[in-house]
Amino acid sequence: MQRIAKRPRSRFGCTQCRDRHRKCDEKRPSCGFCEERELKCSYETVLKWSNPGSISTFGVQQRKKEKPPKSSNGAKQSPSSAPRSEDEGAGCQATSYDPVHEARSLLPDISEKSSDFIPQEAHKFAATNRIAVSSESGLLSSTNDSRSVGSSVTAQVPYYPSCGEGSNVPRHDHIGGLVPQLSNSLDEIASPSSLNSYTIDNILNSLLHQFLDNHDEEIAFIYFVEHVCSVIPAYDGPQNPYRKLAIVALAHPVLLHGILAVSTAYMYNHGRSHEHILSERQSRALKSLHWALNAFQTEKATLTPDADSSSDIIQDSSVLSRLSAKEVVLAAVTMQTCSVLMSGIGVFEDHVKCALHFIQDLGWFYTPPKKIFMWLLVYRFATVDVFLAILRLRNPIAPLDFFMYRPNEYLDKADPSFREMMGFSQRVLCFLAQISVLSIDLTERNMPIDLVQAKALMLETEMRTWGHHYHKKMIQSLERDPNPVGTLPTPKESMNSQAGLEIVCEVHYWIAQLLLMRRVFFDSTKSLRVQNVRKYLFRLMDQLPAGCGPDSCMTFPLYLAAREAVTPEDREWVRRKHAATMDVYRHQARVAFMDAVEEIWAQSDDLDWQDTGNVPQWKTPKECFIRERDKNASYFAF
Repeated sequence: MQRIAKRPRSRFGCTQCRDRHRKCDEKRPSCGFCEERELKCSYETVLKWSNPGSISTFGVQQRKKEKPPKSSNGAKQSPSSAPRSEDEGAGCQATSYDPVHEARSLLPDISEKSSDFIPQEAHKFAATNRIAVSSESGLLSSTNDSRSVGSSVTAQVPYYPSCGEGSNVPRHDHIGGLVPQLSNSLDEIASPSSLNSYTIDNILNSLLHQFLDNHDEEIAFIYFVEHVCSVIPAYDGPQNPYRKLAIVALAHPVLLHGILAVSTAYMYNHGRSHEHILSERQSRALKSLHWALNAFQTEKATLTPDADSSSDIIQDSSVLSRLSAKEVVLAAVTMQTCSVLMSGIGVFEDHVKCALHFIQDLGWFYTPPKKIFMWLLVYRFATVDVFLAILRLRNPIAPLDFFMYRPNEYLDKADPSFREMMGFSQRVLCFLAQISVLSIDLTERNMPIDLVQAKALMLETEMRTWGHHYHKKMIQSLERDPNPVGTLPTPKESMNSQAGLEIVCEVHYWIAQLLLMRRVFFDSTKSLRVQNVRKYLFRLMDQLPAGCGPDSCMTFPLYLAAREAVTPEDREWVRRKHAATMDVYRHQARVAFMDAVEEIWAQSDDLDWQDTGNVPQWKTPKECFIRERDKNASYFAF
C-alpha cells in the first residue's frame, strides 16, 4: 500500500486553519481545507504589540525552530542557509520593508500603565481631548478593503482621550464611552473616534517607501487613499478617480505635499493627528505650490534632468504619471481647496483665480479636457467657484460662457461623472451660476427690476421644466405622508449609496429653487412657497443617515435651508442634524456655518417686527444684515 505523503509543516497558515489548530497547505488564494468547505480563506496576521527589544512573534519563534545545527567540522554556513536575525520583521517578507512593523517595534505595550508612552508635550493637548502619542503610526482608523492584494497586516490600535502622566490606559471595550458629545466648540472637533482595525497592503507600503520620507507620511498617504477619498466625492465607486490621483501624485512632489496636507487635516479633525503636524504639512504644501508658481513665472519649469529645484517640485522622474507641469500645478491648487475646507485655514479666492488661469492657459475654457484627472479638477473648480459666489454674494470668477456653466448632458454620464463626484447634476450647477448673477444684477448693479424679474421668470420656467420629475416626487411624498419631519435616522441604518446619491441630487435642485425665491424674487422667509420648499428639503435630508456616504456633499444645502427655519421645532431639528453630521464629518467650517445660522435666527426674530414701509424687500434691515454678514464671512463648505 502506497504511503500518503505528509503535508508540509504549517508555518504561516491561513487564519481559519490557525484558529482550528490544523496544518495548512498554504495554497493561494485559498488553501485546500477552506476550498473543500467553501470557507473564506484569509492570510492576514494580527500584530501583537510588545515592548521594545522583546519582540516575540509567531514568525520569529518559527525561525528559531528552523535554525540549523552548527556543522561538526566548523565549516561556515553559506549565505543562503544562514538564519535570519531576530531584528528582522516578523510575518512579512524579508525582502520588503514594512514601516508599520518598524513603527510597531518602537511602541511600548499598551496593556501596561506606563507613562513612557506619553511624550513630554502631552499636557498641551490634554485640555482639548486630543490624542497624545509620539507618532501617527497608532492613529489609524478602520477599513475592510477587499481590494487589497498580497499579504496584509491588521493593527488594532486604541484611541486615548486626554492622556497625561499617570493616566490609566483604557481597555478596548470601554472605547465607545470615551467619545465626547459634540457641541459647537472648535476644540471638540479633534476628539477621538471609535476603535476599529486598519488593513494595510504591504505591496503599497513597499512602493510608498520609495517616494515618502518616513512612515508617518506613509500612514497619512494610506489614510487618504482609504478614508479621505471616500469622503471627497459624493459617490465612492470602485473607479474613484481620487485614489488614482493619489498614486499619480507620488511622481509629483507639489501634488503629493498637498494630498498629505489634506489627509493630515482630516486626521486632525478626527483626533488622529496633532496641530503642529498639520501646521507643518500645510506650510510645506503652500511652500511647494509657491515654488511651483514661481517656476512658471520665471519660465524655468522644464521636464529635463537639469531642471532647477523649483521644477523638481513639480515633476519627478517616474513612470507613474504622464501629466504635464501645468496640469500638475492645477491639480495641486485644486487639492489645496480640500485642505482649506477641512482645516479652515486660508481663503479660497486666490486658489480659484489661480486655477482659472491654468484652465484658460490649457485651453479648457470652451472645450473640456481629455484626461480623466483633468475632468475631476475642472468639476471641482466649477463647483467651488459657484458655491463661493453664492456664499459671498458675488458673480462667479469664471464668466457664464465657461463650458461648465452651459448645459451638457454628457458630463453626468462621463467617466468620471459630474453627478457622482459633486452630488448633483451639471444642469443644476448652471442654474446656480445664473441665480448668483441675477442676484448681483438686482442688488449691486441696480439693473431695472422688471428686466431682472423677466430673466428670473424665464429661468424658473426652465428649472421647473427640467426638474418636473422632482415636482412629481414631491407631490407623491406629501400624499403618502403629509406630516413634518420626525426623528433623525441613526448612523447605523444602512442605505444604498445610489439611493442616497439620488436624494442628495434632489436636495441640490430644491436648494436652487429656494435660492431663486430668496435671492432674486426676494420672497420673505415666512412666505408660503419658501416654507413649502424648506419643509420638503428637511424631509429629504431626514432620510439620509449621517455617514451614509453621499451626505458628505450636503453641507451647502443643509445650512442654507436651515436659515429659513422659523418654528422652534424646525430649528431644533437643524441642531440635531448638525450634531449628527459633525460626529461623522468634523470640518471646522460646519461649526462656522451653524454659528451663522444661529445668528441669523436671532436677528430675524428681532428685525421681523420692524415696519419696513414701502422699502423693497432686498433693502429691509434683515436682508441687509444677511448680505453684509455673508460678504464678510470666511467659511466655506460644499
